[in-house]
Order: sequence, then C-alpha cells, then structure tokens
Amino acid sequence: MSIGEDVPLSNRATMTGVRLMTAICGFQARDVGGGADGLDAMLAALVDYGADATTWTEDGVGFGVRTAATEETPPEPRVWVARDAGLALAVDARFDDRDTLCDALGVPPPERAAARDGDLLLRAYARWGRDCPHHLLGDYAFAVWDARRRVLFCARDHIGVRPFYYAVTPGGFLFASAVEAVLAAPGVSDALDETVVATFLTDPHTFSRTRTFFEAVRKLPPGHTLTVAGGDVRTEQYWRPEDVPRARPAADDATAEAFLDLYARAVRDRLRGAADPVGTHLSGGLDSSSVAVLATRNSAARTVRRRSRSVGRRGSAPRRPSRRTRRNTPSSIRSADGKGCACSTGRRAPATFLPFCGAMAPFPIPPSISTKTSSGGAPHSKG
Repeated sequence: MSIGEDVPLSNRATMTGVRLMTAICGFQARDVGGGADGLDAMLAALVDYGADATTWTEDGVGFGVRTAATEETPPEPRVWVARDAGLALAVDARFDDRDTLCDALGVPPPERAAARDGDLLLRAYARWGRDCPHHLLGDYAFAVWDARRRVLFCARDHIGVRPFYYAVTPGGFLFASAVEAVLAAPGVSDALDETVVATFLTDPHTFSRTRTFFEAVRKLPPGHTLTVAGGDVRTEQYWRPEDVPRARPAADDATAEAFLDLYARAVRDRLRGAADPVGTHLSGGLDSSSVAVLATRNSAARTVRRRSRSVGRRGSAPRRPSRRTRRNTPSSIRSADGKGCACSTGRRAPATFLPFCGAMAPFPIPPSISTKTSSGGAPHSKG
C-alpha cells in the first residue's frame, strides 16, 4: 500500500525544517457534486492558523487543512492520501510512544525516525479500521475517508486536547477544528443555544460535553469516535477514565516508586527522538518542574542546549526565591551554590528564574535516578 502521498503545497519550499500548527475541516455531501463552497468558506474562517491551505475533494467528500510554521522538525503533508487503499486523511495530531505503535504496525526500526504521524495513522486505520484509536497514544483529532466502504470515520483523543466540532445540515455533514469555521459553511444556522448560554452565565464552570453556544454546532466528546455512513451519524465512546485499572494498595515507598516509574515512562514516551531538542514550559508549580527533571534525565545522552528564558509582566521586578523555596529545593535539582536551578537548562540559571521553575519535585527522588550537573553542564544520572 502506498502510504502518505502528499497533496502539493504552493510554497512548500519555504516550510522546510519546521513543524506545523494545524487546523482541519471537511465535509461529506449528500449530493456528490456539492460541498466545495462550504470547504472554501471553512478554510477562510481558519486563516488565523496560517496562510498555507490545502484542499482535497473526491466524490462528494472534501478535506481542508490550514497550517502555520513553528520551529521543529520537517512538515507533515497537509492531506494524506493512500490511493491504492482508497483512503484520505485530514489530521491534527502528535502521537506518543511511537515505538510501541511502530512495533504493532511492523515498521522497521531504521524507518521509524522518518515515519510521520499521518503516515502512522493511515497504517493504523488500514490495519485496525475503526478500532485504531485503541492503539493510539497522544493528542489528536482526525477524519479518514474510506472510499471502498463509503464511510467517514472521525476520532478525538482520550482527554480532548485537540478540538473537533461538527454540524449536520440538509446538505450533509461538516466538521472543523473551530466553531467559527463550522458556522462559516452555507446552511449552518448561527442561532444561539439559549440553554447553554444561560447555564454558562449562571455557572461558568459547568459545560456540556457535546453542545456549544450554537444550536447547530456540536462537539465530539473526548475519547469518542464518529462515523458517517449512509446519511447516518453515529458517535461511540472508546475510552473512559473509569476503565483504567485501579492501583493495588501498597506501602508508601512502593507506591511512590510505582508512581515515579509510571511518571518517568509518560515523560519518556513524549520525547520525540534522540535528535530533537527538548523544551519545557515552567509554570512555577510542581508538575512542570518535575517533568523537566525527568526529561533532562532521559535527555542525558543528548547535547544539552544551554538556554533558559523567564517570563514576567512588563514592569514587574524580579523576585529572589524565598528562603523556604531554597531550603525545600531538592539538592539533586539545585545548583551547587543554591542560587539557581539546573533542572531544565543543563546549566545554572539565574536565581530569579527559580520561582518560575519551582525546582521542587512532588515526590522524593530516589538516589538511583538523582539528576545532577556535571562540570561540563550536561546532566547525568547515577549508576
């Protein structure tokens, strides 16, 4: 099967060496000749996602993708097509634990670094069909057109990091990454859903998993798939948090070690490859700083980029970390003189950076994985 044929992009040469921020949209028309006007309107509404736009249409089905450049690895194709398998794909995704997925798909190790997320997703659908979300880990929203079965199959990741909105009109089925894009399509009413609006005004923390502020626009809930076939639209839940097995009660030390092992594996699964630089957003809490520690440990064999940035409000004076913060910072992620943090940058950062980092792990770090800073500035682990 020829996987991952790229639909041409007019200024593709200017996008070399970047990763893309993506928004998707598409339609399945009841009339084989319809829907193209709606696709153009939805793409126009997604212009904030980038100037680069690609469309694909065939037999009353169409996909559109908007992209914007950010620094990272080579770009993904905009619309993936496997003609010999009768498949087309619009996807906004980042897949994690790629080695496990590649093992299941039989992708040889030498080919894995070059395999892109859209490529892997088409392979996954070709192998598992509508069960493919059970084998995916990461953030994603996608739509696959299966021409042989005349089925449009869509899915959203487990916790709904990537958005997916849709509408059903007399002309067919429409979807997009943003509400305004769905509303831009012909035949989609912009009438407000007064119940949702009133509920939000009464309690902003209460929200519907399926409804939006507009009666005609729905959202696909996290952990769900959506299938359009023969004019029928069916949603199905493929994952629930309640289905995750509960951990067995254990002693505190054993529980901490088990949690740390799971936490470290989760961070490791999200490191894209040995050649990719790693950046962390340090919010000032415990979560981000501990993620930085574990990412640094997993990046020990890589070249560490010795750069850090701190962000504050304009006009605000930098704060020196409090005595309590310095005292509670584990020595394994604190610089030798106690004035800076080495957990994310591979070198000592200024003392004013410490409050943003937090520099505290939410659990005791066992000596076996303690992360320190070597004389050259690159982190290494004991043992």
